[in-house]
Amino acid sequence: FGRSGASGLVWMFRRMSNIARAEAAAKQGYRSAVGRRRVVFKWFASMAAFLGADHLPEHLHAVVGPLFRVQQDETSKGAEFEELKEFAAEVVSLCEGIVGPTTFHAHYSKVREEVLRVRGERKRKRALEAAVDPERASNRRIYKNQLKTEHRKRKVDMVREPHKAKRPRA
Repeated sequence: FGRSGASGLVWMFRRMSNIARAEAAAKQGYRSAVGRRRVVFKWFASMAAFLGADHLPEHLHAVVGPLFRVQQDETSKGAEFEELKEFAAEVVSLCEGIVGPTTFHAHYSKVREEVLRVRGERKRKRALEAAVDPERASNRRIYKNQLKTEHRKRKVDMVREPHKAKRPRA
């Protein structure tokens, strides 16, 4: 990789954070996405314990981002995701214990503000698009509803598939 020392570690923290973020955004492969994020969080926890209070604050922003997103996610459901949420809470408490509550909550609130700012920008952009170009906004809504319909059909097919009758042997 050609990276050494602290810069290599910064790169690795960012890379792991990006992996967790990409897996969270992935629509398919739900189980693998949860599994990969769990591995990333385990790596965060072990590195936090290894680095200690002296060096962890440099990398805390990369650690807190994916943890915050998992903890705030209300759309994902299932037992595996609930376990991931609990594990994320454990990693958060571990990091908070290592660096101290003031340092940790400063980073946590920065990430929270950043996420809320980006969400607000997206919402304003959609509202502006609806006002400026209503036809495009309408097409986007239609497309989104078509995706929902296809998803429901796939879900029904997945439920029905195991219950199909077997062919009689000849």
